[in-house]
Order: sequence, then structure tokens, then C-alpha cells
Amino acid sequence: MILIRSLFILIVLLVTETVTAAGQSSVSIVPLPVHVRKNGKNFPLRSGADYEQYLFANEHPAFKGLYTGIRNQDPVFDKLCRRLGLLKQDTGKEGYELLIDNERIVLVANTAQGLFYGKQSLKQLLRSARNNRLEGMHIIDTPALKYRGVMDDISRGPVPSKEYMKYQIRRMSELKLNMLCYYTEHIVLTKKHPEFAPPAAGISIDEWKEIEAYAKAHYIELVPNFQSLGHAEKVLQNPKYRHLAESNTMYSPVKAETIQFMNDIYDEMCPAFGSSFFHVNCDETFDLGRGPSKKLADSIGAGKVYANYVNQLADILRRNNKRMMMWGDVALQHPEIISLLPRDAVMMTWEYGDKASFSSWIDPFVSSRLDYMVCTGVLNSLRLFPDYGQAIPNIRNFTREGAQKGAMGVLNTVWDDGGLHSFDRDWYGVAYGAEHSWNPNSRDLSDFDKRLSAGIYRGEGMALFNAIHLLTEMAAIPVLENMNELVFWKTIIPERGKTVSYSVSGWEEVHEMCLRVDSSLKSGKPVYYSREYAALQFVSDEYKYLSQARLKLAEASEFYSDACRLQKDNRAEAQRVLEKARTNIINCQAAFKILKKDFEYIWNQENRPYWIDFATDPFNKVAGDYEDLIKSFDRSAEYFSRHLPLSAPTDIRLDISPLAGDYFTYWLISPPFSSGTGNNFNSDYLKRMGGERNAAPFPGFSFSDESGKNIKWMKYSSPLSDIVPLNEALDSKKQSVAYAFCTIEAPSDMSVTVNLGACRDIELICNGLSVFKKQGNKSMLVDEFECGLNLKAGKNRILVKTQGDIDGWGFSFRIKDQKISSSKNRYRLVSKS
Repeated sequence: MILIRSLFILIVLLVTETVTAAGQSSVSIVPLPVHVRKNGKNFPLRSGADYEQYLFANEHPAFKGLYTGIRNQDPVFDKLCRRLGLLKQDTGKEGYELLIDNERIVLVANTAQGLFYGKQSLKQLLRSARNNRLEGMHIIDTPALKYRGVMDDISRGPVPSKEYMKYQIRRMSELKLNMLCYYTEHIVLTKKHPEFAPPAAGISIDEWKEIEAYAKAHYIELVPNFQSLGHAEKVLQNPKYRHLAESNTMYSPVKAETIQFMNDIYDEMCPAFGSSFFHVNCDETFDLGRGPSKKLADSIGAGKVYANYVNQLADILRRNNKRMMMWGDVALQHPEIISLLPRDAVMMTWEYGDKASFSSWIDPFVSSRLDYMVCTGVLNSLRLFPDYGQAIPNIRNFTREGAQKGAMGVLNTVWDDGGLHSFDRDWYGVAYGAEHSWNPNSRDLSDFDKRLSAGIYRGEGMALFNAIHLLTEMAAIPVLENMNELVFWKTIIPERGKTVSYSVSGWEEVHEMCLRVDSSLKSGKPVYYSREYAALQFVSDEYKYLSQARLKLAEASEFYSDACRLQKDNRAEAQRVLEKARTNIINCQAAFKILKKDFEYIWNQENRPYWIDFATDPFNKVAGDYEDLIKSFDRSAEYFSRHLPLSAPTDIRLDISPLAGDYFTYWLISPPFSSGTGNNFNSDYLKRMGGERNAAPFPGFSFSDESGKNIKWMKYSSPLSDIVPLNEALDSKKQSVAYAFCTIEAPSDMSVTVNLGACRDIELICNGLSVFKKQGNKSMLVDEFECGLNLKAGKNRILVKTQGDIDGWGFSFRIKDQKISSSKNRYRLVSKS
């Protein structure tokens, strides 16, 4: 079956490339049709007529010259089609044939679904028509892949409103997508287990039925989804379900109660969905074999424990007439179990990187004769804006290789890790995924943009797409850390009695780029989907605020320090710079208030009320910081007016110092290991994971220490721009040792200089070699130590070992005189500073 499907798809791809090379398919349609032949004719359009309304009406007498129909249902229509040279090729279930000449428009398909897709193409041609003329052409179009879908994460933050979910369905059907899956951990309200669903967000079975019916009317298969093994913390935090736990983030695969729980959920969910599939997820099972399943895992292996469990899930689903979908990562990590997996399972193999080849994620399932889909990524996780620089080649290349090797389809994923963004920022990636799952092609991105602008948005220019590409370029500015949203929440207003340091370098460039984005967006005149302009404008406003706040608050700190120096000898000048400092602060506060208001508006346009309190918590904290700063500033200014000394900058939360260099502030960190009262810093606390010299953890990686305690590495982003404070993150009340891990990619073999700072002891290990060890002071001093570091070309493993206690714990790390770019704890050397 896979071989036949591969051969068919290969033929489609070859035809597409031939048409593309001949330059015959430059039409304003997304996805790009497989075959287009211009005929030099033009169909006249009446000025002011609403042809879209006519097109989708049950009867369209007002659309003179339009003939649509399903093959073999009307002999008169079939005769017309044959007389015009149509119906010579079979377009399958979802394909269509469209002819436009001087006198008529003829659209024919084998099914109602194919006719629906043909109308979507004709609609786009109508939107892009100019001078009341519809360009003549002959289109024969059919999809390369059977399933073309999107998965939207609704469990790590925003939960879309029912109205927005229906909007998503309409938009996706316009792009000829035919599958939609909402990733669900706890956002389902069942009758047997109503306790774990959030009161303001749980989607009832009846509501799922309504959404499913709406999707079906738009030829979209809505696939039920319930996370059935890992990522279970939101359910397990409810006391009623803690007995199901393998760990605090994972169901136990060996408990009969877990199977019964899944049976209960599936039995209620399955009848609400017409899809033949059910996605159980079961990915990233980091704690497998570390809880109740440990005894069995030690006996038969963790992989077999996993295989036994998913086979039981598949049995439940078969009884409900569903076929199991599951993520492929665990099977790829344990290839010995692939032959043990259910033979009717659909493996959802995912990878979001820009790879030269995706064979490692495809070939194991092809050789095992398991059906599979490739799962690409829009790459918006924990970002203020998607990483389209990586997402575009990922979608294009992974989809194409999957199509060539017989994939059933594509599921383009939209993850909401971080939970602060709007789905309206993601439509470009969704559209690009639709393009390539229908017709994998090698067209330039500019060609896609032009077709998307004219056919979907009815744009007069490229304003929206120019803004998208400018924001994508901004990701390369090092200070933005690849658009990581955590940069937005870095501390720029110090706590009382503290100093904060951050760099202002690079932020002028950010501001200038944002002004270019603004200019592009303002030049656009959207007819459709203007809400996406607002979403991109908000991204630009976020970065404009951030750049100006960093610059203006640092300047306000300088002004205030000047006033402190001048207050005795030149009161008039001191008063002048005080007023300038306050103006800077007030302007930053005003910009932030507008930003918060806009965020709440955009959120409410898309989402249910659930989670907005969590989403606005960081906004409220910063708003409170501004209020306290201004209150403290005004109190100090009032002292000055009474000829009393100004308060110290640290007392009013305005002690800001400039920072030179790019510090590493995002790490994977281990839990604390108690080192007792003696000097046990030299002990290797990572022996059970291969030792310090071999350490290469990844997010969620866990192991058991010598006492049997589960040790899990976790992601940590410092709230500061230089120091990585560990007291609060690790919450250790006694002297302890911990590790921090990152990788550095070097362009070649090279020697660099590292600056380090630490409370107490610190050791630096690079690629398994200890290169620096020193006993630090109790007080933290940034850049206190310096050492050489030999990096090899490519990826280098960096492990920092630190010791601290309740009185102080933290470190700083930077590479001297080097510019870096980063994606979470993965760093890359860019150039000399």
C-alpha cells in the first residue's frame, strides 16, 4: 500500500515540477494547483457583483455563465464538460477540474468535497481578478497527500472560544486542509470525570459534537485527542487522580486504574467524533520506569512496558471503532519495540528542525510497514513571534520527503508553550503547510507570498508579508534570543535595595526594525483577515516598548544619579535632570499600560476567559513595579523640594548599570544535591547518568540517584541579564551542589576566553574535560574569574557545577569579545564583538 501511494505521489511531484519549470501555473491560488494551462481568454465580470456569495449559494442564477456539478449526476452537464475537453483525467475524491474561457466558467469534480475545493480555488481567482476580468485557464488539480492537517495546542495556555474554533475551521477549509486536531491534556469535560477540566475552559462532549459537525460541513475531519501517558500534570494535580501517577507529570502505564480511566475518557469522547482516528499522544515519557512501573521495566525493559501499554489503548479504541494515532518519538528512541506496536497504529513522527534529510524520522516506520504522517512545526513555542526562518524549510522539506516516501499525510503543529501568544500570528505557517501538503513544490517564497496576498487576503500589495519577513529577520538580532518571550520579562526595574545590569546594545536596531514593520503594516489595505495585521502590530509594539524601556530607564537612572551628584552645588540643574528622569519613567509606564490593554483585547478576541489571569500576572507585576518606582521617585523628589537629600538610587529602585557582553542566562539545571557541611564539592553527583564528563541532558531528562530519588533536569531562564540566581529556582535550605548545562555551536575549532562569576565554588567542564575550578566568595561578583576554553567545530557540551546555600547561590557566564545567538539553552557563536 505504501509503495503504491509513494509511486502515485512521485508522479504528482514530477508533473508539478514540469509545470513549475514551464512557468504555466502562476495563478493566485493557495495551495498551488498541480496543473494550470493559460488559454489567453478572459471571462467578463460585472462591476460591484458579489460573486463569492453567488458561488457558495445552493443555486447561483445571478452568476451568469457559471456551471458547476458533480460528475455522472447530470447527463446534460457531463455532455457540456466533454464537449469542452474536460473529464479526460480522474481527479479522485478531492480533486477538481476548472475551465475559464470568454463565455463560461465550468467547475466539475467527482464528489461534493472536490467541488468545494474547486470553489475555493475559483473564489481566490475572483478575489485576485482585476479590471472586471477573470483570466482564462484550465486547471486540473488533486492533492498529493490524503490527510492535510493542523494540530492546535489548547492545553498549555489559551483555549480558543467556540466562535474562534469555527473561524479556524473556515480558514483552514479555504486552504483545502481536511484534518484538525486539538491537543488536549485536560480541556475536556466528561460526565464520569468532570473534576479535572477547568471550570471556565472544559469543552463538554456536546460542545465537541457541535464543533465536529461544523468541521464536517467544511470537509474537515476533527480528530479527537487526549494525552494518555506523559504531560499529565494538569490532571494529576487533582487529588482524585494522583493514584494514577507514575510521576507528577505522567500516568502509570502498569496500573489497571490508568487503563480504566482511559477507557472512561475514550468511551465518552469517541462517539462525539466522526473521525476514524483517535490521537493518544504518549510522547516524551521521561519518567517511564521510574515509579510504579520500575519493577516491570527492570525486568523486560522500559520500551516493552511502553509497547504493552499502547497496545491496551489500541484495544480500547478498536472497540470504539477508532484507529490509534500516536507520536513516534518513544518508538524511535526504542527501535526494538517498533515491531511490537499495534499494526494499525498511525505513527505521528515529529521533528521541527531544518534538516537536510528527515530519513531518521521516516525510514524506521517505512521499513516496518507502519502507516505514518509527518508532523511539522510552525515553531511558536515560547516565542513572541514564530521562527519562520526555521519553520519554512522544516515544513517544505519534511513534507516533501514524507510525500516521496509514502506518508499518509501531514499534521502541522502549533504549540502554545508559554501561553501568551495569539493564533492570529500563526496563519502564515498554517497556510504554508497547506500549500505543501496539497502540492509539494520548490517555488520561491516570494511566489507563495504573492499568491497568498492576492487570493486569500485580496491584498493590494505585500504589506502583511513584508512585515512577517521583517519580524523573521529580527530573530537574528542577538539581544532578542530568537524571539524568546522570556526576554520580554527580564528584570529592568530592580528590586528595592538591589542593582540590575543589562545591555542597551542592539536595542536601537530592534526599534528601527519595528518602525519598518509599522510602516509596512500601515501601507496595507486588507480586505480580508485584517485581524492578522493587528496581531503583527502587537508584536511590533511589544518590541518597541521593550527597546524603549531598556534605553529610557537606563537613561533615567543616569539622570537620577546626575541629580544626586548635583543636588548640593547646582540645584537648578539637578531639578532639570530629575524632571527628565521622571518623564522617561512616565512614558515607559504609559506605553506598558497600552500594551497590557491591547494584549487583553487580542486575547479576548480569540479565547475563553480561562488562563487570562495567569497570562496577565507578569503584566500586573511589571505594572506594580512601575507604580512603586514612580511613588518612590516622587517621594525622593519631594525630599529634594524640602532641601533634604535625594534617596539613593537603590532605595527608589532606579540603580541600573550598563552591561557589556552577552551573558548565558538560559540553562538546563539539575535539582540540588546535598553536599553536607564538609567540602564535598569534588564528588560526582551525576554518576548514575554516566558521570559529569558524559553529561548531555535534554529537557525533562531524568535519572535515579544512588538513593533511588528521581532526578529531573529542568529548563531555567534567569530573570536577570547577567547573573543566573539559583536560590529561588532550586529552593535549597542547606549547602548543596547543582549543575547547569548548555551547548555552544562554534563555526570552527577555536580558543575563546570565558568570564565567570560565582557564589562559593564553581567548576567549568567542556566536552567532558574540566577546564576551570575555583572557590568563589560568598558575595556574587560578575566576571570575577577568567579562563581559556577550547571549542571544537560544531556543538560543544558545557557543564557548570556550582555550590551554594540559603545565603547565596548563583553564577554568571559569558564568552569575552564574542557575539552570540541563542535558542533556549542552545548557543551559537556569531562573530567577534
